[in-house]
Amino acid sequence: MSETFNPYAPPRAEVEVHTGGLAAVEAFPRFSTFAAILLTIFTYGIYWPYWLYSRCRRLSSVTKDNVNPYVIGAMLALFALSFTGGIASNFVRDGAFAIASALLNLGYWIASLVCLFSFRNCYNRLIGAEPGNRHWLGVIATFFLHIFYIQYKINVAIDERRPKVVDQAPGVVVSDGPLPGRLRKR
Repeated sequence: MSETFNPYAPPRAEVEVHTGGLAAVEAFPRFSTFAAILLTIFTYGIYWPYWLYSRCRRLSSVTKDNVNPYVIGAMLALFALSFTGGIASNFVRDGAFAIASALLNLGYWIASLVCLFSFRNCYNRLIGAEPGNRHWLGVIATFFLHIFYIQYKINVAIDERRPKVVDQAPGVVVSDGPLPGRLRKR
């Protein structure tokens, strides 16, 4: 008997599950932290929730331990309402509207922090980082530097995974000193 199509069945998707370790960081794109800061400024903060949403999607594609999609949806909905309310508050001079806009903004920041720290916890578990490890995403830095700190740490992990290139010029080797890639004479 052949299998029949059930339009009410939940969709099936293959999830590429990494066993963990630093190799799992390859699922995330390397993107300049400075560019993330500039994009956040030039898009009036719209890039911030986009970055978090896109990285949560990447995380869910490589592990079953991911951020709750309802938290992500609530964050995006509250951001849209807060952003719209912020623009509209320039035209509407009503005290009740200002209070509602401020409450939406507060709700957005709470939802975004929950989403950010959920991502942080899942990422730490995915790569097997522990407190004191150089790839561990710390609580204080995550709270104050948000996505910029996380992108920086992802970039450090990606750079560590890339093969080192040795200069072929005679008499010049790549130093393993405090600044990676620094050249010195023999």
